[in-house]
Amino acid sequence: MLNGFAMAEYRSYPLPAPQNAVVGQLLQYPAQHEDTLLDIARRFSLGHDEIIQANPQVDKWLPGAGTPVLLPTQFILPRGPREGIILNVPEMRLYYFPPASKALGRQVITYPVSIGRMDWNTPLGMTRVVRKDKDPAWYPPASIKKEHAERGDILPDIVPPGPDNPLGQHAMRLGFSGYLIHGTNNPWGIGMRVTHGCVRMYPEDVAQLFKWVDVGTSVEILNDPVKVGWLDGALYLEVHEPLEETNANADRLYEMAMQAILSTVGNQPVRISWALVRDMAGFPDGVPRVISIENTSGPAQQVTPAPQARGDTTLAHQD
Repeated sequence: MLNGFAMAEYRSYPLPAPQNAVVGQLLQYPAQHEDTLLDIARRFSLGHDEIIQANPQVDKWLPGAGTPVLLPTQFILPRGPREGIILNVPEMRLYYFPPASKALGRQVITYPVSIGRMDWNTPLGMTRVVRKDKDPAWYPPASIKKEHAERGDILPDIVPPGPDNPLGQHAMRLGFSGYLIHGTNNPWGIGMRVTHGCVRMYPEDVAQLFKWVDVGTSVEILNDPVKVGWLDGALYLEVHEPLEETNANADRLYEMAMQAILSTVGNQPVRISWALVRDMAGFPDGVPRVISIENTSGPAQQVTPAPQARGDTTLAHQD
């Protein structure tokens, strides 16, 4: 249990050995009298949805003094090379792998983000940071001006830097035309699907990332609601709510988890709690859990596929 007045840095973690892929740890924090869950989320660089999904029984606006709040500050690293920026869209979380430091060695730094709404998807694939702008002006595209006008909100052609600028004070333009990683003038929406495709960050987080990231840094954007990884011989699974437009139900999530587990395990002997895997697919809360079973009665068994899941198996400049 964390002391309410002894805050540590929960954005940066030592990069684990190549065979491991889990960083951080789950923590509990006693809510203070004046806290909301959103206050606690920002304090520990967590997003709106991830803290609420990790605490389904806690009132969002009035947790209550002393209420233990689970901080989902343990993460399975995304797949792929540990370099540059990797953004996992269903997780609504960004990972930055900076070059090695003489003082700290290799680190991974992670931040919550907001992503595009269902009708304004954040693009997937490989790109790069092509430009950095401090105190950017915002030039609303015609499509966004039209959307706002339909609500009676007439946007100007240019929104200058300042408190009314939705880009905040820092913007990193991507190779995907019109898309940015940027700050915000509405930090309480971080960790939700609320943007027109861009990637929003807390102002304090983007200021830090802006300082470290160079033009040319690689950016990979993934759509992985399921992540699997090892930590010191134990196998972990992390399941997030899939993007609504993928129509991935619990059975499809279970199949995706099964495929990811088998791919990660390979020929290594390990026993899996498939019942826990199914439970996690049915209630995706983004919290990593150990799914391997320690065999105390004899030699470990090689993992075998679980029974087939039921149901459909088909996956069928913004702000």
